[in-house]
Amino acid sequence: MIDRKQMKAAEHVDRALAAGAAAINEGAFLVEVIEGGVAKVKTVASPAGTEKIAGVAFLPYFNPTDAVDNEQFTVPASGSLIFNLRYSGGVASSARAAVVGGSDLTVDGSSFGSTPSTGTVKWDAAGGRIKFAAGDAGKVVQFIYRHALSVVQSEQRYGERHINNRNLVNKMGMVSVLKGYIEISTSEFDSSVDWSTAGGANLIVLGDDGKITIDTSGVVIPGAQVLAVPDLSGTINGGLLRISALIP
Repeated sequence: MIDRKQMKAAEHVDRALAAGAAAINEGAFLVEVIEGGVAKVKTVASPAGTEKIAGVAFLPYFNPTDAVDNEQFTVPASGSLIFNLRYSGGVASSARAAVVGGSDLTVDGSSFGSTPSTGTVKWDAAGGRIKFAAGDAGKVVQFIYRHALSVVQSEQRYGERHINNRNLVNKMGMVSVLKGYIEISTSEFDSSVDWSTAGGANLIVLGDDGKITIDTSGVVIPGAQVLAVPDLSGTINGGLLRISALIP
């Protein structure tokens, strides 16, 4: 999703959708493809590294099926080291455990029943639990993760914003696209990386399913800069990334 209170765009155009590309999250980055000699757009599940960025999907075409949230914990010196998260149904490899004033903890999604070593937090993504190591006692940890939403949870959070946009996709096979100079606050980003390190060797690049991430290689988002990193303070709905880009 895109926060409309924090959005700018030089251009807003409707583009033809590639075959099978109807399910597109608002805020996802789209790429150019040629079908039957016609230029169309879509998201790609796993970028090959040769894609051309077409712009950002705008208007909600269906209710979001997942969201990013964040919570804050202090690792206790005694007692239980297991905490329940607000949400179960976590998306694998989507979590980051940022230590306030220190280095990140490693997030381990395997064998929740085992004891984590110092510097590691176990994550039971499906069950919505995390487990800390006793050696990390006293650390304040901000845990950000992506998780699935039920239909009811999605409508409670976002409302049914897509109801007036269905025909654009279903009947016309079109999608609205933001391009030119844009500024957006979006949920379509890799929540497992430290966005404060974007820049220099850490490029802002196209990730899986139209989400963006940072890496030293890949399809670079043209002119992309981070304007505000996701809020890790533990507030609900604070997990949006704000970026600018210049997409010709």
